[in-house]
Amino acid sequence: MLTRRSILWMLVTVMLICAVVVLVTAGRLIAREKSAAAAYEAAMQERPPIGYVLGEYEGHLALYRENAARPYHILTAQVALLPEADQAAVREGIPAATEEELRVLLEDFDAGVN
Repeated sequence: MLTRRSILWMLVTVMLICAVVVLVTAGRLIAREKSAAAAYEAAMQERPPIGYVLGEYEGHLALYRENAARPYHILTAQVALLPEADQAAVREGIPAATEEELRVLLEDFDAGVN
């Protein structure tokens, strides 16, 4: 028959085992979260900043600021007059990080910015 002392030791042992399992699990979860956060941060740093987008608005080339729903400038150049590959790219939106990149992009399209 088990004595009080042996029951107490079993309870302490079980509690210690449970505590170790909880601590190990928590440590692994924290490490996984840190790893995921580091991967997300690295991906965000690799992503070039988008300041502008060359897109389409009512059949014309248009300049958008990042994430804007409406263009801030609509060009006279018609998208339908571009080669099909360029039309598809413009309809998806072509990102440019700076005004200089945007200017070069417009020169490539010979958009004649006024």
